[in-house]
Amino acid sequence: MSYLYNRLDELNPMCPIGEQLLNLGEDLFQAQFEDGTVVDVGFYPWSSDGAFKVSVIKDGNWDEPVKQYECKELKELYTRLGVTLVEVSTCLKKKDID
Repeated sequence: MSYLYNRLDELNPMCPIGEQLLNLGEDLFQAQFEDGTVVDVGFYPWSSDGAFKVSVIKDGNWDEPVKQYECKELKELYTRLGVTLVEVSTCLKKKDID
């Protein structure tokens, strides 16, 4: 797995999301696995009512993620992202991403 970018470090888990809007956006985190599978994190829509989305993209099909999760809190995002990265890695080892 290689990290294409990680802007999550710019976020403060002790600060409310509404106060960090300038650090939020569609391109917060992206990792790519050996087979091309991508785990992506973005914040949508760009407002205090938005949420983080963790998406698993296979075969470049951004219109239909294999899996997608929504998180409202940063702590929940960190947990979900960690679990998702392990799940994708484990599935790839078993050759069973779907």
